[in-house]
Amino acid sequence: MSFEIKTQVITKEVHKAGIYFELDEVKQIVEALYEKDRDSELAHQMNDIHRKFNDAMHDFNKKIITEKEILDNAECSTENCD
Repeated sequence: MSFEIKTQVITKEVHKAGIYFELDEVKQIVEALYEKDRDSELAHQMNDIHRKFNDAMHDFNKKIITEKEILDNAECSTENCD
């Protein structure tokens, strides 16, 4: 008796689409999904997306530096500093 092990490679083609939403639109989607079915996997996934999006925007807004802040914090390398 002989025993063979074979490896089979399966290729799967997946099509995906991307859509851009504003933060408020994602919040509306999450609220609508929770109203329809609070326990649905999609509602939880969209809630996670909303939370991550909100956190990312909060971090992004903290990092924005205005030209005035740059000038106020810059050391003057010439004698004519305004």
